[in-house]
Amino acid sequence: MMNQINYLHMRITMFISSYFPLYVMLLIQNSNNYNTIDKIIGLIYPVNYKMILFIGVLLFFILISFISIIDIKRTKGNEYYSINKIHRPDDTVISYMMTYIIPLLTTNDLSNQTILINIFLFSLIGYMYIRLNLIYLNPLWSVFGYIMYKTDTDMILITDIPYFRIKSLNNSRVKGRLLGSNIYLIQKRENETI
Repeated sequence: MMNQINYLHMRITMFISSYFPLYVMLLIQNSNNYNTIDKIIGLIYPVNYKMILFIGVLLFFILISFISIIDIKRTKGNEYYSINKIHRPDDTVISYMMTYIIPLLTTNDLSNQTILINIFLFSLIGYMYIRLNLIYLNPLWSVFGYIMYKTDTDMILITDIPYFRIKSLNNSRVKGRLLGSNIYLIQKRENETI
């Protein structure tokens, strides 16, 4: 039971971190609301609950995103896997990033209806992300050097090993960790001797 809770927690954290670029873009887009001391005081008194909550949630999600990077870097492999015929990632991460457009277009309107629609939209996307085990769709990981590859046997590898090097490991056994159904984390530091 505890492993299932940890696994669910990990997937929720990975979903939140997959939207890291959106959080930064939204903070920049709304920076005119808090770019001077007078505007910051204006958020606090009289209290602008919606904007304070909006900024607070974005900062909280940014913190969770950085924690996910720390977690992935600290994760240690516990098994050996055989990998074969690695393919470069397709455009799924780019397609996933297209979901950023909707909230960017609606953040100037912080009406209750817009907020509820965005909460519903992201809850639905989050449910699908977790239910379909799409944790490998994470642009933030790419920024930190973790790229997704697929194999002919439908394994998904998340690794910081460069493509030319991992391609040369065809039919080799590598140390890694299972993150989800057929999704493996392969760290360069644990496979330097291969």
